[in-house]
Amino acid sequence: MPDIEYEIIQFDPNTISSDIIDSYLDFSNIIFRESEKDDPLPSREIQLKNLKDLHPNHLIFRWFAILNETKKKVIGSAKLLLLNNKSPNYNETKHFVNMTISVQEGYRRKGIGTRLLEIILQKLKEFDFVTTITTVTTSISGKNFCDKYMGKLVHYSIANKLRIIDVEWPIISLWKNQGLELNEKEGVIIETFESVPDQLLEEYCALYTEIIVQAPRGEMSDKIIVTPESYRLEENHLRNKDIKLYNKITRENDGTISGLTEIEVDKSKPYQVGQRITGVKEKYRKRGLGKWLKADMLFFIKENFPAVKYISTGNADNNAPMLSINNRMGFKQYREIWWYEFNLAELKLNKK
Repeated sequence: MPDIEYEIIQFDPNTISSDIIDSYLDFSNIIFRESEKDDPLPSREIQLKNLKDLHPNHLIFRWFAILNETKKKVIGSAKLLLLNNKSPNYNETKHFVNMTISVQEGYRRKGIGTRLLEIILQKLKEFDFVTTITTVTTSISGKNFCDKYMGKLVHYSIANKLRIIDVEWPIISLWKNQGLELNEKEGVIIETFESVPDQLLEEYCALYTEIIVQAPRGEMSDKIIVTPESYRLEENHLRNKDIKLYNKITRENDGTISGLTEIEVDKSKPYQVGQRITGVKEKYRKRGLGKWLKADMLFFIKENFPAVKYISTGNADNNAPMLSINNRMGFKQYREIWWYEFNLAELKLNKK
């Protein structure tokens, strides 16, 4: 393809034309289909809602690359996400920002991604406290782009799927029964919540943070701290998008939360469930609590969400305990994920 003429515009929901929005949604479907070969495309309603989504903790800026020959066809996009000062973790993590750059196949290696990156860097001059840009990619083209600009590969993980049709229910039932036998006589129980009760939330978030800190995260330098305030904000934000969190905990006989697992159910995607965090407090490990929680949650999904076809989750490739559990459950790898960080002071553009 010869050199092309294009322009870049900043997304403003109050002034942008409906034609350009429609073109962007078409572009978004193309990018979606590159990584999701089988899943249904999201509805226009959901796409619009996500496009105009205003997270209470975030500042979000977007740009579209549009072919000059049509003034309508979107062929690339960029998103910049910063924490705002309403975030409970603002002071600790405000210097980290996240970017996403996408260019449609057929228009890559034409300098569009570089130009979008240049605009992001220009925007960041307004935020002189920012030191690090983070990004995540699941494509080889995205990985090559990050390598080109000397991004530091700080973490590698894999995404897995468990098809309900492939679940070996006798094995899952055995895990559930073993968990009962090993722990019930000690007074340990599993409790299930659609929303973690207020009286448990502080302890829940402390364990949540502990599990994240202990999980392999490569050389990622940002800190994730989950507080009752940040958890409720995220929970409410998801609920406004028709996404619910369901939680299970193991409770020791003294009332202590020893383990937890959490799933995400999106009303717009009844065919899938997202498995979020699962973990056990260090002093309570080697009692099968993780397997018990995962098995109990799998039966919960089966009984309450009969339309679900698969469960998706992600794991670091060196998180042996969780990979072992997931492999025995029947999860199969379907995607690689590369996590990059860019030192803003060292990031130089190569426009050649």
